[in-house]
Amino acid sequence: MVARTTWPNLALQSIKLQNLSNDFARPNILDIKLGTQLYDEDATPEKKERMIQAAMKTTSLETGVRMTGFQVCLRNTTISTHPSGLTASP
Repeated sequence: MVARTTWPNLALQSIKLQNLSNDFARPNILDIKLGTQLYDEDATPEKKERMIQAAMKTTSLETGVRMTGFQVCLRNTTISTHPSGLTASP
């Protein structure tokens, strides 16, 4: 869904995200980031530099695609990514 709004004399267009997995008991989910620029035009110079370094260390800069997380539900086990690595739980 595309949302349009006016914010102090500035017309903004953005994508409004919805929780499409809400109606599922055990959804399989894939989180990907698209694009080679990981920062907003209004980002501070420090954040721009951090995001440029992050893009250079991942597949974002070269391919414009990066998988950042997933959750797969298989019968009685859920496998997902976690900041410390992969996890599996009943």
